[in-house]
Amino acid sequence: MKYSWEFKLECVDKYNNGEYIATPGKTRNQRKTFLDQVNKWAKNYNDLGINGLKHSSTNKIWTPEKRFELVAKVLAGNSITS
Repeated sequence: MKYSWEFKLECVDKYNNGEYIATPGKTRNQRKTFLDQVNKWAKNYNDLGINGLKHSSTNKIWTPEKRFELVAKVLAGNSITS
């Protein structure tokens, strides 16, 4: 299920403030899965800001230089996001 970035932001704000988050699922397993997802959204929001919650509308276009830089980072054992 896809959620809007506004809904994600609302959930992340409640999560960060320790407030109760109403879940779309009814069972215990669905609630746990949803809260795991909110935890991921919170991490993305803390790392990337509001853009971490938005869906990307297009694929990224990398220049050859940027591709080389990213491949070199990975081959050196680093993450491309670090």
